[in-house]
Amino acid sequence: MNRISQFSRHIMTTIIASFLGYASFASPQHVDGYIWAQGGQLQSASWDDSTDTIVDSTARVFGADFGEDPFFPFASEDPGFGSNLLGSTINLNVLAGLSSWNGSEFVSFANASVIVEFGGASGNTTSGGGFSFLVGEGFDLHPSYFIEGMSGIDPANGIYLVSLNASSSSYSTSNTFWLVFNLGESEADHDAAIDWANANLVPTPAGLIAILGGFPMASRRRRRRN
Repeated sequence: MNRISQFSRHIMTTIIASFLGYASFASPQHVDGYIWAQGGQLQSASWDDSTDTIVDSTARVFGADFGEDPFFPFASEDPGFGSNLLGSTINLNVLAGLSSWNGSEFVSFANASVIVEFGGASGNTTSGGGFSFLVGEGFDLHPSYFIEGMSGIDPANGIYLVSLNASSSSYSTSNTFWLVFNLGESEADHDAAIDWANANLVPTPAGLIAILGGFPMASRRRRRRN
């Protein structure tokens, strides 16, 4: 069996497994993002950078925590991003508008801003913007993420939703994907917020069979490495 046939069979197997397990599938948390392309459009996936393995080829919600380094309580370097689009320049765009978890849903929140920064360029949830990067071999980008309260006040503990997309001159812009950041709340609340985002923001995979050109999925989810 040639490599293309093997790859196609693996895609079919993993997509069927994903479809059968979707109802009980917990959203990937503390995995990195991955930018790839299908049908000329950029796509997001979740990725285990320690094994260079795609976790979920259709993932659009990613969890991370502020303050894992106690010296930087309002900062994070997760999630990172990988890509297989060698030689392509990708723009990571932060969309204006920050939301906060109220225990049952995300609602608009104007008392803080999340900044995403890389290479001297940045975007934020107040006015948008972003940065670009060139994909090379072994690519594993970790931007800097910060949350700031307004008027110099420390941001309140909470769970915050940031919207992004990826664009490039070589591909159509991706669909929106979301980062769910936890600042000082329980892991259970963080998981609940991620589950809500997957259930309410991401379309149901009614047409999974239509994405047979996609990447394979491997494991379910992993916690952040210590």
